[in-house]
Amino acid sequence: ASRGHYDYAEQTDAERKKLPGLAAVRLRGRLGWAAGKSRVLEISAEKVEQHVCGMYGEQELKFLLRDWKDFKMYGERANEGLGVEHVSEIFGEEKFQISFEELQEMEKVIRVFTGPDLPQRFYLHLVGIVSKDSNIQYYFERRAVPLVWLAQGATVCVLGKFIKSMLYKDTPDAQKQRKLFGFRSYKHFLRTVQQSLTELSTQVCVACPGYFFVGNDNQIVKKP
Repeated sequence: ASRGHYDYAEQTDAERKKLPGLAAVRLRGRLGWAAGKSRVLEISAEKVEQHVCGMYGEQELKFLLRDWKDFKMYGERANEGLGVEHVSEIFGEEKFQISFEELQEMEKVIRVFTGPDLPQRFYLHLVGIVSKDSNIQYYFERRAVPLVWLAQGATVCVLGKFIKSMLYKDTPDAQKQRKLFGFRSYKHFLRTVQQSLTELSTQVCVACPGYFFVGNDNQIVKKP
């Protein structure tokens, strides 16, 4: 699926699940460092070169650096290659390095803040649904659809069923469900579900420490 999300645009959801590619990708376990491997993450021209050579071979890398013309710059197609001999001429000579332990410590202090249309419990349940491996592609393709639309029709998805359980204004179960997930009123709930995932995402702020590993002219820089 390296060509993007639209490889299987003509197939139905059921057909896509049977095809190799993005929908079939799964992590076997949590991302981390394998035993015996270096516990330092390095971003450098040398690492870029290693990975590109590993994927395409040394000859293809040389072609991309020196002679490749099939790209656009400022809206116009290039008529000559970059004329570069080594990846370091693009990314510089510096190395950005960070330990696995420091990454783990940074992960512990990540905080997520949400706006008024995303009560905490509703947000957590929403993320729990759309981030499941089997649901990511489905909801990515419907990211511009108002949530309330997902609750309509004969066949309703998981998120649609969740929205539908709170949709009827005066039923005791719906009222209880809305209160449970943090909505102050029916109007508050409607304002939220009339927005799409894309719109609601603008009310999410993820705060965490971090570093810039790119400096002037897109050159890699050391970690301060």
